[in-house]
Amino acid sequence: MTTAHKRDRHGFRGVPPPPVFDFDALPDGALLNEYETAAVGRWSTNTLAAWRLRKAPHRLRWVVIGGGRVRYRVGDVRAYLADAAPTKRKPAKHEPRSRATADAVPATQEPAR
Repeated sequence: MTTAHKRDRHGFRGVPPPPVFDFDALPDGALLNEYETAAVGRWSTNTLAAWRLRKAPHRLRWVVIGGGRVRYRVGDVRAYLADAAPTKRKPAKHEPRSRATADAVPATQEPAR
């Protein structure tokens, strides 16, 4: 006896697995659906939907084609990923956590007399 998979009435609500296609080989004008775009960026499909609903314009552009279907151009996704790439930060300076540790003398040095 096999049980049929029951679909969630809300649709997919998570981060899809990595894409099975070669994103770098696609032309800039190719259109990706929401699921494919989320797979490329490793975002949740809910995240993409929330970005579209924000009042302020988001840097990841989308287009709406016939029937209200949302698509993302590969060139726009590439541009967003290039802009959103994390930059190297300077290492944080290690500061003493409290005054007691700042005044403490290391065990290898003897105090000045």
